[in-house]
Amino acid sequence: AKKIRGAQKVIGIAGGENKCDYIVNELGFDAAINYKEYNTEDKMINRLKELAPEGITQYFDNTGGFVTDAVFDIIKKH
Repeated sequence: AKKIRGAQKVIGIAGGENKCDYIVNELGFDAAINYKEYNTEDKMINRLKELAPEGITQYFDNTGGFVTDAVFDIIKKH
């Protein structure tokens, strides 16, 4: 996952611990967030800040919702 576009850190978001384990252990992501556990915008923002205190520079999502809202609140502006 780190080889994707030269990323320094890759954080995945999935629904369930098994899926989170898969993206970390099989796909090589640095961390994963279970959106069923961090299920509000505020909880997601806090978790993202813990995992990426330096900020978020790139984001891909194909679902939208509170996760996207949380990321857009803290994404680094260039």
